[in-house]
Amino acid sequence: MRRLIAVAVALSCVPAYALETDKSQHAQAGFAIGMFVHSLSVWQGKHPGMAGVAAGCAAGLGKELYDATGRGKTETKDFLFTCGGAAIGSLFSDKTVVYPGPNGAVYLGWTKSF
Repeated sequence: MRRLIAVAVALSCVPAYALETDKSQHAQAGFAIGMFVHSLSVWQGKHPGMAGVAAGCAAGLGKELYDATGRGKTETKDFLFTCGGAAIGSLFSDKTVVYPGPNGAVYLGWTKSF
């Protein structure tokens, strides 16, 4: 719980307009990848450890290597924002539960330890 509060406080200190659109997109992609891989590991009955963070950082590194071929602008901050988003997504995923609902709906809930 303390980690989640620390992350929320850190994020609230950065005004939304201070992030460039590109950095925001990297953080969002990292968040989605981190949350997905972490949730998938838990769903398979495995201890996820840092799987979500590693997957998000690998995706960020792959994107920067792609940019290095001349198809984009390589920036270290892009990689860091992707890794940071993956870390937050993994942390968030650790405290959420997905419930199947009627007609294929999916509900998101919180664990009791939150």
